[in-house]
Amino acid sequence: MSHDTAPRRVFVSGIGAITPYGLGVDALKDGLYAGRSAIGPITAFDASRFQTRFGGELPATPLAEHFDARDLPWLSSLTAHGVIAARLALADAGITNGAMGGAGVIFGSGFGTIAEAGPHFLKWAEVGDTASRPTTIPSLMLNAPAAQIAIYLGLTGPSLMVSTACSSGSHAIGQAYREIREGRREAMVAGGGEHALTELMLLSWSRLRVLSRRNDEPARACRPFDTDRDGLVLADAVVLLVLESEASLAARGGRALAEIAGYASNCDASHLTAPNQATEVLAIREALVDAGSEPGDVDLVVAHGTATRLNDRTEGHALREVFGDNGAFPVVTAPKSMLGHAMGASGALGVAAGVFALQSGKVTPTTNLDHLDPDCGIPMPPATAEAIDPEVAIVDAFAFGGHNAVVVLKK
Repeated sequence: MSHDTAPRRVFVSGIGAITPYGLGVDALKDGLYAGRSAIGPITAFDASRFQTRFGGELPATPLAEHFDARDLPWLSSLTAHGVIAARLALADAGITNGAMGGAGVIFGSGFGTIAEAGPHFLKWAEVGDTASRPTTIPSLMLNAPAAQIAIYLGLTGPSLMVSTACSSGSHAIGQAYREIREGRREAMVAGGGEHALTELMLLSWSRLRVLSRRNDEPARACRPFDTDRDGLVLADAVVLLVLESEASLAARGGRALAEIAGYASNCDASHLTAPNQATEVLAIREALVDAGSEPGDVDLVVAHGTATRLNDRTEGHALREVFGDNGAFPVVTAPKSMLGHAMGASGALGVAAGVFALQSGKVTPTTNLDHLDPDCGIPMPPATAEAIDPEVAIVDAFAFGGHNAVVVLKK
């Protein structure tokens, strides 16, 4: 562990993903750049009695192909997918499992394993005390994903769970970035995951009146910044990144996908569900200061873009306040238009989309945006993959509880 006083540069060297597009980072990248919707009717359970009957489901992943049978009772599906995504991230970075030594893991999730606890209680009500297994607590404890990722990958550094609703993944990445930048670690695995597309979650989100009810055309239901937006779309995903110091990359001959150059975190401290423009503005500005950048340096904004009335308007006005009306407004993209809202994974998905854009020079499209809401105050996002060759991107994550996180990426 280094004790250098000068802040060190931090790079993304690998991405592992399990999303509604499929297994792996290529499936995610290809789906986004094709502008293909990952939203469809729910098949995992009978959703016919709900007002919203669609979402972003994960493809079937036979866990027996990835784990020994004796290990499966110890793993919730979120934890199992977290381990798989972490392995994929290491493979993408060209790192052999077990070779990261004192690296750590920070895993973000809005609901953790809570969403998976329902069947346990139902079974208990049905059959009694024999329903409880010795593995119930270890598999459902909230820290299980981070703990199991550390165990399976041999990561002996800090192993932490972060839960700040739909900014969890961004906060996990930001805190891991600080671990490396400030010299405490050479490498970290960080990101977020959510497995919350369950009956109880669908019902509960419906009661909040924030879900789209466009059941006749689910692929076009998520419409960030569109005048006809009618709510968010629930989705599941796990996205994890490998972060490394410059020295770590050089020592093993690794390659950088992008640089994480800045991060800021704050809280609205005003309302549990309503966003606050002033603190969103402050988070963006503080992240840019952390990165040593000015608003005029930013070429791309990966927006939080939930497709709810208030969130899109507040974020748009915050961006307008930061970047002004001088004609140099950055390009905006909203990946949730295709993937839905993966809650604790959404910030990590946004960072991945930003990394893709910096790598390829092309911004991922925003779909379903037929009529830009002028009240959001942003320029029209590209409807197809557009070559803008960005140098600097910011990724917004503004969550329930007022938990704001902004990550700055550089080419």
